[in-house]
Amino acid sequence: NSVCPECSRGCSVRMDAYKGEVLRLVPRENVKVNGYWMCDYGRLLSERLKGERLAARPLVRGSQGWTALPAEGFLPKLVERLRPYTGEASSQMVFLLSGRMTLEEMAAFLDLKESLFPAASVSVLNEEKGEDDGLLIRKERRPNLRGARLLGLPVAEPKAPAAELLGGRRAAVILREDPLGDAAAAGSAALKEALAALDLLVVADYAFTKTAQEAHLYLPLAGWHEMEGLTVNFLGVVQKTARAVVPPRHRR
Repeated sequence: NSVCPECSRGCSVRMDAYKGEVLRLVPRENVKVNGYWMCDYGRLLSERLKGERLAARPLVRGSQGWTALPAEGFLPKLVERLRPYTGEASSQMVFLLSGRMTLEEMAAFLDLKESLFPAASVSVLNEEKGEDDGLLIRKERRPNLRGARLLGLPVAEPKAPAAELLGGRRAAVILREDPLGDAAAAGSAALKEALAALDLLVVADYAFTKTAQEAHLYLPLAGWHEMEGLTVNFLGVVQKTARAVVPPRHRR
């Protein structure tokens, strides 16, 4: 039993998996959230997962291209690259977070920021598409934006240009979001230019996205179907995301 991550309703679902692959999602009865139903877009998430480009190990980009490392070899390099932006120097840094993050991930980030990056800027990206249908689909396309707000994280305005959120800072960490892949054609060039201007770009996500391909360091994360955690939907209902598949060793 789990929660659909495709909008802020967070339909209760059952994930059927076999040999490490999610085969289908079906609605699970929850009268407070989705009744007996879920939308077709949510049902087809299992098919979209099959088309994701994944990286088996963390990646570091150098002059000769990407180098794959085991997690224990990648983390010291990550720490080394982030060290110049700790403490007061964190004012040169921005974190772009996601409403796909669980409450536990958000709370862990807040602890990390308080300890190491107190002056860094933070925004939770807010992707909207279409309109609310009054039944199931919500135009807010992230399942835990209300949870972010409850934890005091600043949620960006819908369609706020990610290039502007970078704000001319020297370093950025982007967690579970692909602003370059989500950007409209008119804004993608400006965003790509802003990302290229960064001295350091770290991306941590399930898929090796368009944004990840611009990074200096990429950390593959467990997908929503490979992890457990809590989300709060737009109604304020707290639900648990359950693990259906065990992630590979180097995807955390």
